[in-house]
Amino acid sequence: MATQEIESYTELIELACHTRQSFQRQVTTAVYHVDRGVLVVAILQDTYHDMRMALLIDPDSQEILDIRAVMLRYPYSVCLEAPDAYRRLIGLKIFQPGTMKRIHGILPRRDGCTHLYSVLEACLRALFIGGRKRDTLYDDGHKDLTDEQRRQRSMKHPMLKNTCISFSKPPMEEAVATKP
Repeated sequence: MATQEIESYTELIELACHTRQSFQRQVTTAVYHVDRGVLVVAILQDTYHDMRMALLIDPDSQEILDIRAVMLRYPYSVCLEAPDAYRRLIGLKIFQPGTMKRIHGILPRRDGCTHLYSVLEACLRALFIGGRKRDTLYDDGHKDLTDEQRRQRSMKHPMLKNTCISFSKPPMEEAVATKP
């Protein structure tokens, strides 16, 4: 097979043109502020699976109040034993260092489902971004600030600092000043 340099995203995905797709996966999440707390709903659908999870969090204690999972499409009948095991996580405090390690201690992979773990991680990521009504990570209510000023404010947040290029690069003024 001859290799040709690919110069763009468009060129790369054009490789699939006129080719039958062999696999697709979508994970979607939604966060709701309800009377009883913060509810996140996640859905994983792919060629072989359709799994859903709902997670209710106390916004003050950051504790899991309830968690439910269902499998609507799955490869093996034994898979249906996994969703109830996630109820063991009720009472767990999230957004603390080592949360996923604690989850794996309470619910070892052999008792769960790799795909439901993916759904759970998607729930936690969605809660991190959308779990607060005010003073969110990206929109802290300071509409008068420039994008760069908001980025600098956000990168001081302990849960964001050094998590991506946006929250690890020095302020733009410094970056410009350090160029030769």
